[in-house]
Amino acid sequence: MGKITKKTEDLCPDCFKVVSVPSRYKMVYILAKEKEGLTVQQITNLMLLKQPTITHHLNILRSVNAVFSQDRGRERIYTINRGAHCFEECNIPFD
Repeated sequence: MGKITKKTEDLCPDCFKVVSVPSRYKMVYILAKEKEGLTVQQITNLMLLKQPTITHHLNILRSVNAVFSQDRGRERIYTINRGAHCFEECNIPFD
């Protein structure tokens, strides 16, 4: 993972949520690598965490606009929001 250019204490509260939990920040990196996005099940398999934990992290990332979600049939696909404040203005690296 890349080096954060600001000190974590200088990040805005929303952006701090992205990096404050290592597994959540790892999820950002995983999603950044997948241009087509991933389902909760795919993320769960890659991260070896339980599905409720993945869903919790995704909900937090959605709340700060760091990820997009799109329903495709019975699944929801998550993709990184490359233009999000956290990545553009607070300079949190994601790839």
